Amino acid sequence: MPVGWAHMPDVAMPAVIGLSAAIMGATWLLFRRVTLTRPPIGVIGLGDVAFVVVIVVFLPFLYLAVPPFVAALILLIVMTSILAVICGAVLPGRLGLAVAIALAAADVAVSMTAGGSDLALVVNDVVVGLAIVGVANLWAQAGMRAAHLAVLAAGLTVYDIVATSVMTQTGELMERLAGLPFAAIIAWPSGAPGEWLGIGVGDLLVASTFAIVFRKAYGRTAGLVAAASAIGCIALLLVLANMRVFSGTFPVMVILGPVVIVEFLLWRSRRGPERTMQRYLTEEPLRGVRVVAPVIFDPLSAPR
Repeated sequence: MPVGWAHMPDVAMPAVIGLSAAIMGATWLLFRRVTLTRPPIGVIGLGDVAFVVVIVVFLPFLYLAVPPFVAALILLIVMTSILAVICGAVLPGRLGLAVAIALAAADVAVSMTAGGSDLALVVNDVVVGLAIVGVANLWAQAGMRAAHLAVLAAGLTVYDIVATSVMTQTGELMERLAGLPFAAIIAWPSGAPGEWLGIGVGDLLVASTFAIVFRKAYGRTAGLVAAASAIGCIALLLVLANMRVFSGTFPVMVILGPVVIVEFLLWRSRRGPERTMQRYLTEEPLRGVRVVAPVIFDPLSAPR
């Protein structure tokens, strides 16, 4: 989950910061307007958080071990499922599923015909950005608590340090998946072919979940502070990368993870126990529409 780049362009930095802010804003907007209906399998607990960490650690090894077409097939199934959730939440009837399939097909088609091009990056940004919005809302509305997110952030911080700084796994994975659809990065092209600036999808997922989970747990102010600090961390790292303070990839969770943990401890000391989803909805009822969103297969969005 790194910040990554090649020959940093001036336009790419504000573009990636803007894309990150837009994805976090869309996540917040959906959280306040739509309640996603989920299968009756309980709420997220610490066991599920541990399961997510295991999946995050295991998946890179899987993607590096299997043939590229198998990795692409796994990504297609998972991403189509997530897109079906988000599109089904905002579009009526089967239109949401149709749009989800069309978006997934577009990413596959562009990747196969123009992989690595500027167009492929932009299409991938749209598709993967929608997926982030969907998964963050599924996690938050399934009962992920601020304490759970702090534990998840701690685990991902350790993993990010090891995978990015100690091992070469992150770089190898990015190179392996770069030519496949649904690349796990939000990126913007530079003026030269094949050059880009990007931030990992995992980092943006944590940042987006950070804002809405803290909104649910401790109120609007806490959510806005979380959103501002998260986008501030991302912007700071992109600026430092642009200034060549560090080279290659940088583990974003080394900065974002401690911010999540510190804010959790501060809000808990000030406000006490956090609100449950039910209490949040009682105290701040939504004006949106309750939607049954189809899920085909999504191991990262559902508790075990």
